Amino acid sequence: MIYKEKFHITFSFSFHSVNLKNSLIATEFLNCFCCPSIYSGFWTMKTFSTILALLASRVIASSIAEPVSELKERNLEACPSGGNLPAGALYPSLSVLVSQKLPNVPFSSTQTPLHTANDFCTITNFLLPISSSGKICTLEFLFPTHLSTLSPYIYTGGGHFNFTGYALNAGATTKTTFNTQPALGPNSANPPSVLSPGNSYVINSAECPPAFLYPAGKSELLVSGMLCTTDTYLSYLISKSLGCPIGLFVTIT
Repeated sequence: MIYKEKFHITFSFSFHSVNLKNSLIATEFLNCFCCPSIYSGFWTMKTFSTILALLASRVIASSIAEPVSELKERNLEACPSGGNLPAGALYPSLSVLVSQKLPNVPFSSTQTPLHTANDFCTITNFLLPISSSGKICTLEFLFPTHLSTLSPYIYTGGGHFNFTGYALNAGATTKTTFNTQPALGPNSANPPSVLSPGNSYVINSAECPPAFLYPAGKSELLVSGMLCTTDTYLSYLISKSLGCPIGLFVTIT
């Protein structure tokens, strides 16, 4: 594992005949971060090219990194307080990138949410089951350190974020752009303004929508919101099995 503190980068790779494709995390990183189709050629790859070139030279020189199977067995640090997901917690049903500087360009869905200063934001959808009616729905952002998760993420900057909530049943689609966002809805009165590693944050907590608000014949209700930043670069891999979870989740209690 290579840890670059300056950029808060963690890569985890397995090796078999020096074949990067054998690493699940490497494949996810290469496909999600470096696929030109996601950014339609508008975003420069110079930074990632440099990183990957350095990584490739390290791979050729030595198989110093542990296999993923060994990494999964090593002891990780405990999750941040409140950073464990209880049974029944909801993962995103869809994550979509939008750009303030390319407001009419759709970027489709992603497994690596991206947030950049005054530009890229990520809209996240969740599907609330009708069984949640009458309970408390809590939207959380969980942010473990690199020592408590194997999910790769990049974080640098001041950590200032803002969250925009959308109307019920008005989430994003794969064709959503910054200029075609869903209709606005209720927002948290006091969302956290700073997100930093080693913490868990409550974005909003309120009574789950009552059953009569669900579309006729439907057992799920779409809820959605957008996370943006004014001074930070943050991107991470959504994963269910790489240590402490990172990103937006909904818990129902």
